[in-house]
Amino acid sequence: MEWMTEEVRISSSRRKDLQRNVRCGFAYHKGYKEIRFRFLLAIKTFHSVHNAMLIITK
Repeated sequence: MEWMTEEVRISSSRRKDLQRNVRCGFAYHKGYKEIRFRFLLAIKTFHSVHNAMLIITK
């Protein structure tokens, strides 16, 4: 019976680790999406500024 409780304790701690990993992964994914959005926005802004400068220099 002793090994059974040990097994349950191990599995519960493993489940906690898994939940924490999932939460971290989700937070990382959210942050990645935001960074990607900002990056794309910056590229679009850069392109529009670049095009405007090309038009001005013409």
